Amino acid sequence: MDEKYIRRFWEKSKTNYENSYNGEFCQEWTGGKRENGDEYGVFRYGTKIEYSHRFSWIITNGEIPAGRFVLHHCDNRWCVNPNHLFLGTAKENTQDMVNKKRIGTRERKLNGKDVVEIRKMWNSGKFFQHELAEKFSVSISHMFNIINNNSWKKVD
Repeated sequence: MDEKYIRRFWEKSKTNYENSYNGEFCQEWTGGKRENGDEYGVFRYGTKIEYSHRFSWIITNGEIPAGRFVLHHCDNRWCVNPNHLFLGTAKENTQDMVNKKRIGTRERKLNGKDVVEIRKMWNSGKFFQHELAEKFSVSISHMFNIINNNSWKKVD
């Protein structure tokens, strides 16, 4: 990884003295954020764009294994402190959201209007499946089936 990107990355973070985990303050991202409503930080390096917390993981710990998410112990979506981050599967990510009461344990009942909106949002290219699943309070597998027309086939 080019040192200029790493230096530029850390210049776009600041210490939040009001938020901490395990005795260490959060290091919050002050750079660009996604405009899809989740407002996670993003960082551009070369021709790539990465979530800021994922980039922090990469420059500190190396590549993220396929199928893994970078989760926050501190539950602060803008935190890039590598000591507040950990890897997890999609299932562990969902369980972490449930444990922290950011998503319900019961799935919401969707209607046709919801499904149309989900597909519209997905086709915009601005959302990941897990983001839509969280927004609509359904499982990631349920979201996968909606997006891929495995369920709700007659809704356009």
